Amino acid sequence: MAQNIQPSTTPPLARREETGMRKELRTPMRVAPRCAIYESDDDIVVLADLPGCRSDNTTVQFQNDTLTVRGKRPGIATGEAVFGDTRPVEYERSVLLPKGLEAERIQATMKNGVLTVTLPKSAAIRPRTVKIAQA
Repeated sequence: MAQNIQPSTTPPLARREETGMRKELRTPMRVAPRCAIYESDDDIVVLADLPGCRSDNTTVQFQNDTLTVRGKRPGIATGEAVFGDTRPVEYERSVLLPKGLEAERIQATMKNGVLTVTLPKSAAIRPRTVKIAQA
């Protein structure tokens, strides 16, 4: 039994007029990056996944015990978009951290799209071992 196949009514890509999809491919998508936070006796380390970002389009801000990470991944290709699963991305995430971190000693590095922010603890919040005296 033969099936009745209808011809497509969608015009070829080259003849399509401006569509919402084309505009969407140029509009940045806002995303909260995935993060992991680790704590040791000496510091707190925050890892943030920022695929496609470089250090020159990424910022790290620490204010009022809040760490804010922002990054931009530009569009991948130039020219007129006709189809795409990717588009520009603007990443932003804020994390409230404990009091007592040394803001002037914060360090940040970017490698393979992963941002690592190291926030040293002040001596006041580091664990201390108390020596017990003989009585």
